[in-house]
Amino acid sequence: MNKLLTVKNAFKHTFEFFLIYCIMKIFSFSPTKCRLSTASTKPVVLNQNPVCFDYLGGDISFSFSKDYEVSRLNFDCKTVENCSIIDLYEGFLCIPYPKRKRNFPCEEVLKTSIVIMGIQYNFTVFLDGGIKLNCQGFKQNSIFELPFLPKNINCKYLGGNFILLELSANPSYLYILSTKDLKPIFSSPYDRYEINKNLVISKIHVGAGVYNEKSVYTFDGEFKLSEKIFNSKFPYKSIPNEILPYVFLEEVRLGVDYRHFLCDELKSDYELITKYFGAFNFVLPPFYPPFKDNFLLVSSTCRFAKITTEDGRITNFQIEKYPI
Repeated sequence: MNKLLTVKNAFKHTFEFFLIYCIMKIFSFSPTKCRLSTASTKPVVLNQNPVCFDYLGGDISFSFSKDYEVSRLNFDCKTVENCSIIDLYEGFLCIPYPKRKRNFPCEEVLKTSIVIMGIQYNFTVFLDGGIKLNCQGFKQNSIFELPFLPKNINCKYLGGNFILLELSANPSYLYILSTKDLKPIFSSPYDRYEINKNLVISKIHVGAGVYNEKSVYTFDGEFKLSEKIFNSKFPYKSIPNEILPYVFLEEVRLGVDYRHFLCDELKSDYELITKYFGAFNFVLPPFYPPFKDNFLLVSSTCRFAKITTEDGRITNFQIEKYPI
C-alpha cells in the first residue's frame, strides 16, 4: 500500500532490489521554487513542473534561499532531511519542503496587545532556535512555532471567546485563538479579510485557472465554516479537450462545483464522484511516457487518474494505484 514515508520508515522498502536489479526512477516537483542538484546531473530549477531522472547514487539536494536549510536525501546512506518520499511506479516521488534555519539568537521581534473585558492579552514574536509566538493573558499562556517570520502583527477581538491575529508576510496568515487557553484553533493564508457579523476570508488560487475563494466563518459560540464560494473568470466554453481533464481535477481538488464539466449522465452523481476522488493536495499532469495520459493525484499517497472526455464534457474517469 502506498504511504507517506517518514524518516523512521522511509527506508524499510527494498531499495537494494531497485539499485541492484534495475535503475530506480526519481520523480520530483516543488511547491516552492528551489534548485535541484544530484551527483550525476547538472543543477536545475525545480518548481511545480515535475521532473524525472534515474537515480545513480549519491546525494539529491534541494536548495532554497539562504535562510532555509537544504533539503536532502540519499538512498545509499538511507537518509532523508526535509523531504517527503512517496512510493511511485518504478521509483519514488520526492517533494522537498523549505525549513527555516534555526541558528537564530534569542530575541524579541514583534509585539502587540489587546484589552478584552479588562484583561490584557500580549502577543510576542520571538526567535529562539526558530520563529515562535508567545501568547499571554491573565492566567493563560501558550507558545507555538510559526512557519515564517512576519513583517507585522495585529490583533482584534472577534467576540465570544475568540481573538484574531493578523500576521503580515508573503503569504499573510490569520490565526484564531481561544481566550480560554490562547491556543490556535484555526489558521489560514489570506489575501483579504473582513469582519462584520461573520469573518470573511478571501484567497486567490492560481493553477489551471484563477479562482477567487471566499470563506465565511461564524463565531457565535463556536468557530466554524458556514459557507465557501468560488468565483472564476475562466473561459469554460473555450477550454481545449487536451487541458479539460487538468482543469476539472484542479476544481475537484479546490472544492469548486465542477458539475459544469460533467456530461448529463454524471451530473446526478456529483456527491458520489466527489467522495470517489477524495482529498488530494496536488494535481500533476502527464509528464512521463509510461504514464501516458495518466494524471497524478498527490496527497500522502499517489494515485493515477485517467479522464475521458467527449464534446467538452467529462464522460468517464478511473482512479488506480498504478498507471492505467
